[in-house]
Amino acid sequence: MSCALFVPEILSQVINHINITGTYHANAKSGRSLLAIALTCRSFSEQALDALWESLEGIDPVMQCAGIIVPDILTSCNDLEDCRIIPTESQMVIVDRYAHRVRFLKMTRHDWQSHLVQSFLQTLAYSAKVLMPNLRCLSGQFSTFSSSMLHLLRPLLGPRLQDISIDAGDSFEKRVFSQMTALHVVLQTLHSCCPFLEIFCFDTYGSAWDAHTARAASHSIQRLQKLRSVAVPAITKDALAHLGGLPCLASLDTYLPTGNVLEEVFRSSRTPFPFENLRSIDWEIEDWADVEVFTRLWSQKLTRLSLRSKIPFDPSLLQTMFESFHTSEAFKDLQSIHFTQSSGCPINPTIIFTNNTIRPLLHLRHLRVVEFDTVSSIWVDNDDLKRMAKAWPCLKKLSLNETYGCHNPTPRVTLLGLVEFIELCPLLTTLYIGSVTLAASAKDVDEGFLMGNIEPCRSRTLGFLALTYPYAQGRHGDFMWRDALEDFLATLFPSSYVSITPEA
Repeated sequence: MSCALFVPEILSQVINHINITGTYHANAKSGRSLLAIALTCRSFSEQALDALWESLEGIDPVMQCAGIIVPDILTSCNDLEDCRIIPTESQMVIVDRYAHRVRFLKMTRHDWQSHLVQSFLQTLAYSAKVLMPNLRCLSGQFSTFSSSMLHLLRPLLGPRLQDISIDAGDSFEKRVFSQMTALHVVLQTLHSCCPFLEIFCFDTYGSAWDAHTARAASHSIQRLQKLRSVAVPAITKDALAHLGGLPCLASLDTYLPTGNVLEEVFRSSRTPFPFENLRSIDWEIEDWADVEVFTRLWSQKLTRLSLRSKIPFDPSLLQTMFESFHTSEAFKDLQSIHFTQSSGCPINPTIIFTNNTIRPLLHLRHLRVVEFDTVSSIWVDNDDLKRMAKAWPCLKKLSLNETYGCHNPTPRVTLLGLVEFIELCPLLTTLYIGSVTLAASAKDVDEGFLMGNIEPCRSRTLGFLALTYPYAQGRHGDFMWRDALEDFLATLFPSSYVSITPEA
C-alpha cells in the first residue's frame, strides 16, 4: 500500500472520487468501496466512515447498527405512549458513533409511518437529545396519516442545521390539541435549536397553516439573522419587516399583504432599502386592486416572480401590470415568471388572454422561463410564437396552460409554426402548448399525417414537448390512429419526448 495514502489530503481526494453519491444515499458500488476502505486500516476508517454516513435517507440505518428493533409484542400496538422503545445506554453509544457523521438527512412519508422511528424519536424528544448534532440539511415529507408526527422533528434539529425543508401535507390541522401545541413549540424554539438556519421551507396545503402556527413560525423568523430563503404559507407583519432588513435574504415565498399593510412593512424596515438582495418573490393575489400597489413597492432587481390567484385572472389588469414591468427597474432583469390559478377556479373559456395581454413581457429580454397555467383561454398563433422567440433569446421553458389546455376553439398554432418556433429558440428545453392544429386540414389527418411541407425539427436541446389538440380533430377510439399520430410526432421531433392529449 502506498505511503501517500496516509497523507490525509490525498486520502480525502481518493474518497471524494469514490463517493459519487446522490444527494441522500450512496449507490451500492460506491457504498461498498467506502466500506472496504474503512475496514482496510484504522488510519483510513474515520474519513471513509464520514463519507459513507454523510447522506442518509431515513434514520433506520443508525438504529439498525445499534440493534434497535421492534419487539414482536409491540408490533400491533397503536398507542405510542404505551409502547415506547427505550434504547439502552450501550445502544445510544453506537448510535452516537455514526449519527454525528450525518450531514444530509431525508425523511420520506414511509419513514414517518414507521412505528419504530416514531417511538425512537419520541424517546429522544422526552430527553431533549439531538440525534445528529452535525446535520446541515433536513428534508421531510409527511403524508395525510403521518402528519401527526410533526412534533417529532425536535430531536433532528441540531445547532449546525442550515437548511430545513418540510412538506407537511394537508391534514395536520386535524390533530389533537397536544400534538398541535408540540408543533408550535418546535416552531417557536427553532431559532434556539438552529441559530445558523439559512433556508426555512415549510409547505402545507389547504387550511393547515392557521394564524397560531404563523405566529409560532414568525417568533423564530424574527430571531434568525442568516436566513437566505424563506417559504412558508404565512407570517406576521413584524416577521415580514424583519426579513426586509436582512442583508442576505434572496428568496421569499409566502402570503404577502398588500396595499397599506405592505407599505407599512416597507416603512418599518430597519434599512432604507428593504429586501435589498431579494431576487425571488411568490405572491398570492386575493384582490386585483392591489396589483398596482405591488408593482410600485419593489425598488430592487428581481429575477423570479410567481403570482398565484384564488380568483380568475383579469386580462386587462394583468396587461396593466405587465406594462409597468418594463418601465420599472425592479423587473427589468426578470428571468422567470410564473402565473397560476387555484385548482378551485372553474374553467372559463370566455375569459381570453390575447397576444396584447402578453405583449408587454416581450420587453423583458432576460426571460428564461415563462409559465401561464390558467382556467381561461390563451389565444396565440404562429406569428406570436415568432415574436416570443425573437424577444426572449435565452428562453428555456415556455408553458401555456399545461393543466387545462388553451381552450381555443380555433387553434392558430400549427405543427409547422411549432417547429419553426423551437428552431428559433436555441436554448429551449421544455415546451407545453395547447391547442395545436394537427394538420392543415381534416383530410391530412385522415391520410396518416402525410405532410411533406414539414421537415423534422433540428433542435438538439428540446427534451420534453407536451401538446393538446382539439377534441374534434382526433379519433379517440381508434388505437391505430393514435399510434400513427405518435409515430408521426416521434419522427417530427426526433430528439424530444412528446406527450399528446386531446383538449378537455
